[in-house]
Amino acid sequence: MRLRGLVGAVKGRSSRLVEPQTVGLKKHWSVVGSGVWSLLLSVGAGIVSHPVDGSTLMEASGQSTSKDRADDGSFPDGTWIEHDQQVMAAIRAALNLHATITISDREGKILYMNSRFLELTGYNQEELLGQDHRIVNSGYHTKEFFGQMWATILDGRTWSGEIRNRAKDGRDFWVDAVIVPQLDSAGAVVRFVSIRTDITRLKTIEAELKDLNQGLDRRVHERTAELEQSRAQVDALNAELEQRVDERTRQLDTTNTQFRLLFEHAPLGVSWVEFGEHEVYHLNERFCEIIGLSQDDARDFKNIQGVTHPDDRLRQRVLQEKVKRGETDRYSLEKRYLRPDGGTVW
Repeated sequence: MRLRGLVGAVKGRSSRLVEPQTVGLKKHWSVVGSGVWSLLLSVGAGIVSHPVDGSTLMEASGQSTSKDRADDGSFPDGTWIEHDQQVMAAIRAALNLHATITISDREGKILYMNSRFLELTGYNQEELLGQDHRIVNSGYHTKEFFGQMWATILDGRTWSGEIRNRAKDGRDFWVDAVIVPQLDSAGAVVRFVSIRTDITRLKTIEAELKDLNQGLDRRVHERTAELEQSRAQVDALNAELEQRVDERTRQLDTTNTQFRLLFEHAPLGVSWVEFGEHEVYHLNERFCEIIGLSQDDARDFKNIQGVTHPDDRLRQRVLQEKVKRGETDRYSLEKRYLRPDGGTVW
């Protein structure tokens, strides 16, 4: 269901990533961590670019071969997504919209960048091609920081970390970066693929929280000294703390309201369960639209089980029981829903 929501979220958006051509670096992508990056990279969400000499920088799986299929013509479990061109196109488009992507040679010269990188840095393609990433160096990090990074990737290992860069207009921004070396048949590093997520907003909030905590610590020491001198000052401090609690409570209420609005109006189908004496189901309108139930009907898990494909019910129940027993705090499952109108959705 999450993948169908992803397709819906990017439908109609243009992408500068071109269609994949041949099987290439899938084995090198597998070293990139876990979670959504592992999904996007391991299923072959590739990028193809042609530099001046016309050579292909990187290729990814987009053609099915006879050896990919079982004797009966079906795809092995977990591999069908690699052969669904529409899903793969949606994944590539989503990655291109969400993250900056660059490909550079062994010396760090930029050979390819996606439109998100241009948007974030403020440079155009002509200004970046052939340059190295020092063009966005903010001067924040030490030589040792980049020395360790280069030692890692030149050794053929994946590097990840947070980097503070500088855009063309002088604005600094933070990215969470993953750099994956591309190896040739002999195991030598020939290129680097870099994927970065803009985390500037998060870093700003972290800095604000740090300042706030430092300010609060300073106030506590000041107030403690004052309390030793006067009981009246104790009363004044209590009143001030109560005001701060009220302020924070209002802020939390506002945040909770914003979260609720985001949840209810999200373009993706979202649902979760609170386990306890009584299970409480939360789901948004988009989720109900996808499975074909009203919100009232969908809040009853029996109804959701009723539209779940029979082959998927037991698997989901086993995973839910593991969550209830505390053996895990999450699970991932591809399942089918049989809509009341006769349609089937994944």
